Amino acid sequence: MQDVNDVLTAIDHVIDMGLTSPSKVAVVGGSHGGFLTTHLIGQAPDKFAAAGTRNPACNLASMVKTPIIFVLAALDLRVPLSNGLQYARSLKEKGVEVKVLMFPNDVHAISRPQSDFESYLNIGVWFNKHCK
Repeated sequence: MQDVNDVLTAIDHVIDMGLTSPSKVAVVGGSHGGFLTTHLIGQAPDKFAAAGTRNPACNLASMVKTPIIFVLAALDLRVPLSNGLQYARSLKEKGVEVKVLMFPNDVHAISRPQSDFESYLNIGVWFNKHCK
């Protein structure tokens, strides 16, 4: 997400310039900015001393109705498998059509040739089914 990278780059720049210390960095946002705030503290939890949100748009599952396929890697060390599974379960409970495709021997990139091929093949089939 470019917004996250922009904010983190700006924080590093301000710290490098000596305008603040890392122990004094806080983040606040409302609505979409609240979403960005929750995303920032999730992506860089050690970067912020505190966070505040005003009416954050952070329960995205409640806003989703589009059929979705989740392609997940069981050995992903960047994004835990449980994140995708919890999100998928939340959407299913809301009545959204969900498919979960999990690769037990892959890491975040899902770059093993067979897995890469199978993931995009399944995404293509999913799109073909829903894009009429």
